[in-house]
Amino acid sequence: MTIRRIVRQLSLLASALCVLSVTASAQDSTRRRVRSSVILRAPSAVNAPMTAAPPAAAPPRTTTPSSVAGQPAISPLVRAARERHDDASAASAPLSVQAAATSIASSLYGASARLGTLTLHTRNTALVWVGDAATKESAPPGLDVDEGVVLPFRYISVDEATGAVMALKPWFDDGGGLRYDSRKGAYVATLRIGLRDTLSGIASRRAIVPAIHLSIGAAADSVDPERLEINEANVFTSRSRLVTTRAGGPMRVTVWPDFAPEGVELWIPVIPDSILLRIDKPAIDGFGLEVTNVTVELSRGAIAPDDSLAVTLRSVRGAEFIDGPVVWPKGAAPATIRMRSVGMGRDTISAVAGPLVVGNEQVSFAFPSGLVFGGLLGAVIGSAIALLRDAKRVALRSLLLLLAGGALTGLVVAMSVAIGVIKTPGFDLPSGGAAMVSILAGVLGGYVGPKGLERIIPAFSSGKPPEHTP
Repeated sequence: MTIRRIVRQLSLLASALCVLSVTASAQDSTRRRVRSSVILRAPSAVNAPMTAAPPAAAPPRTTTPSSVAGQPAISPLVRAARERHDDASAASAPLSVQAAATSIASSLYGASARLGTLTLHTRNTALVWVGDAATKESAPPGLDVDEGVVLPFRYISVDEATGAVMALKPWFDDGGGLRYDSRKGAYVATLRIGLRDTLSGIASRRAIVPAIHLSIGAAADSVDPERLEINEANVFTSRSRLVTTRAGGPMRVTVWPDFAPEGVELWIPVIPDSILLRIDKPAIDGFGLEVTNVTVELSRGAIAPDDSLAVTLRSVRGAEFIDGPVVWPKGAAPATIRMRSVGMGRDTISAVAGPLVVGNEQVSFAFPSGLVFGGLLGAVIGSAIALLRDAKRVALRSLLLLLAGGALTGLVVAMSVAIGVIKTPGFDLPSGGAAMVSILAGVLGGYVGPKGLERIIPAFSSGKPPEHTP
């Protein structure tokens, strides 16, 4: 029994951890942005493309309620308008559907309601404009942005089952703008539109019957769908996706309410993804004596998590990329490549990948003072040791020649170790010119002298003329 109870408890704990993990992932995927990136007015510096015309819509139905077969004689709009009257005699007076909708619009929006624009959509829904252009306001939950875009018209709808009036306020968001999609090879933006009933609680989901339609027009390669159907208030699940391979600047998008003579113009900006470069050591020894790592990373969300993108590295001075000039960062995982210095001076390293913003970093190739002076110091020490070893055999006049030969040999050995020609345990200079290793390499070269150099580096003996024996 004890074992079964332990197994059961472990199963419950694993289930709970799984639920928490899923919840955390869901919360991370719906992270709210601070404000919508939508541009409300035409950018002055951008020649916005012409907007495509909206899909064709049926003409508005302005028939009286009695002409609709099988429907109640009194329109829900008329009934709702009468219930909002305080005066009983006024409430019982004859009232047309247009007048009823006008009365409700006036009571809801006051002087902001442009009553001349009021249009009847159905027996229980009307539209009225309350402004000329979209505005930005604090957004309701569900739009995933703290400050969203409000379109300048309102819908008045009456729930036929309950008779409740809904004042529907349209919200718009561009999902973060047009961003490059590596799989599609194009820029993509996901537009979101929803209706918020300002007369009900935020969490109250209200059915809209019949559904309200909005059309999306844009000079994109595709707009899918072009006509949105909204059948529920206080949710933001209506989406339209823009796809374009031409993104020289913000794209003009127009939202048309059905039967409206004109739409609302908005501009969706291009959000450029960039390549981030990081050089481990911004200053290294020049003349090919030192190597440093270059890390390439893409901005968050630039490509899908499982995708990789070819990034080409370039050097103004022609520095060598040891592992090839092309790297493949994958999703959020960076890629690293080794670069060897060239000459002396400043160099600019750039990374290029399709439409992504080029990443640039500066690196300096300095005089290898640590290597040179360390190698010379070690060579002097090595030559001195060799001199002490052979003191009895060295003539005074050969002393300077011995020291000079040892110094030069020590410097050559130190440089050979730095660039990897000599690979001996304990004499590794992957970063080129570490002081102590340079001194030790110089000591070795100074000690063995020019003749010993031929044994250390066989290439020095390859061009040596053959010795003639008598």
